[in-house]
Amino acid sequence: METDEGKLAIFGKWLETGCMDDYVLTIENIVRLNRICLIVSSRAATLAAVEITAIIERQNIITTLNDSIIIGVSGSTFEKYPHMEERVKKVLNHWFGDKVLQRIHLDIAKDRGGIGGALVAMLYSGFRNNYPITLLTF
Repeated sequence: METDEGKLAIFGKWLETGCMDDYVLTIENIVRLNRICLIVSSRAATLAAVEITAIIERQNIITTLNDSIIIGVSGSTFEKYPHMEERVKKVLNHWFGDKVLQRIHLDIAKDRGGIGGALVAMLYSGFRNNYPITLLTF
């Protein structure tokens, strides 16, 4: 496993050779870059949560059902951003509260090619009567 110093060296080498000429990486710049990445990824999570919130509100499933609310999520942003699911759930909790958040399940759809067909099959097979299903792509 690489150490933080090793990762810093690799990142610095990439900046020097592949990105910017005559650039010297400093700890201060790493801290700034880390902060920018945190802001961008937190905003992405907030926008995803807003989309989920709008769908849940529009379908009025909070007041009409007490079952689980299953949200199918497809996309590398959701899968690969560190702590994306936790950030999305934090925003959902802020909007809906803990009681509703416990009903919301974010399931990652791994099979990109069959998502549409699987979703349609689930909707018309009677599964829709048991759980609200929504598919989002990030």
